[in-house]
Amino acid sequence: MLLYVCKRYSEHYERERKNMSSFGGKLKELRNQRRVSLRTLAKELDISPTFLSDIENGRRLPPNSEKILILLIRSLKYYA
Repeated sequence: MLLYVCKRYSEHYERERKNMSSFGGKLKELRNQRRVSLRTLAKELDISPTFLSDIENGRRLPPNSEKILILLIRSLKYYA
């Protein structure tokens, strides 16, 4: 039973990691396409550049805040 639980947790963790990487990778790609620096975008989102970098590199979960997501969409559309 314990082995089953560990395996399920491992599968869940791997899926979450892929989701983080795909969101962060796409975010980084869009930011670079629009030639926006990490510091500039982080300042507009009112988050630290380190936090934004962690999201882009799959080390942190994408923001759960609607406010940040809306600002992110607006910021990247502005630079389009």
